[in-house]
Amino acid sequence: MREADLILFVVDVMIGVTATDAEVAELLRRTDKPLLLVANKADNLRRAKMADELYELGLGEPYAVVPITARGITSGAFALLGTGDLAWGDQERHLLLLVGREMGVSLENMRLYRDAVERMQREEIAGAAGRLLARPGPRDAAVEEALGLVGQALDARELVFATLDRDEDDTAVQVAFHLGPEDDDQ
Repeated sequence: MREADLILFVVDVMIGVTATDAEVAELLRRTDKPLLLVANKADNLRRAKMADELYELGLGEPYAVVPITARGITSGAFALLGTGDLAWGDQERHLLLLVGREMGVSLENMRLYRDAVERMQREEIAGAAGRLLARPGPRDAAVEEALGLVGQALDARELVFATLDRDEDDTAVQVAFHLGPEDDDQ
């Protein structure tokens, strides 16, 4: 604690103030370090109201941590850090919860957009490789060029293309093309 620049004392509002919390608060009141009392799990209006109980610890205003959620998945959290004189009414608590949900929706939309862009890039690469393979000419050169394109897009250090040669008795793998470090040695 001596080396800390800031102390975060996190208390679970669902459990409420425990005897251990009170002991820790007593110890923290004797330090000259900056301190934030954090009310954890204040993710609905009823629980956010429970944060008021934390005032009895004598550590100042408890900052309610609000989850950032979308589709029932929590992707982060935020807390409104005020000047120590915030009055937490139902409207303010409700607003914080709404902001957390909107932030979650925004983060989810960003993730979906990123996934769509990556999927589009993969489809563009697959389409380019398909066009290379469909063009007339020597098949070996087209396969090698298509594999090179895919390997470059994947930032692959090495790429092996294998086919299965099946007959009645067994199946054998035949390496048709190998692009990578071993090619440099030849």
